[in-house]
Amino acid sequence: MSSSSIDDRGQQPTVDLASAQRRLGGNRSLLVDLARFCIDDAPGLLQRLHQSIQNKNRDVAARIARRLKCLAANFDAFPTVEVTRELEAAVRNGELGEAAALETPLRRQFQALTAILRESVLNEPA
Repeated sequence: MSSSSIDDRGQQPTVDLASAQRRLGGNRSLLVDLARFCIDDAPGLLQRLHQSIQNKNRDVAARIARRLKCLAANFDAFPTVEVTRELEAAVRNGELGEAAALETPLRRQFQALTAILRESVLNEPA
């Protein structure tokens, strides 16, 4: 029940759906709900993250990065979590240029993650 693809940094947005479902007590419908939340919420959060970085609003950017990190962590998407963690740290440290540079890899990670969720959890074409 795992899937992966490679982004431009060479990292795999590895997803361990079996582990995620076990953590949910085997509740498949809850896993489906979490997948839908991720698919629905990630694009808007990524856009708001971009805007907050551009506007140099570090507090908002850090909160959004944390929400994205939590979305990815739900599915044990550790490379995605790591990119988000790096971006969040850059924002908190005032390194907005570094944070902006991490936006593209983060967006690609979430595109791959949501494609995996669509195909493997929602049984939709990617």
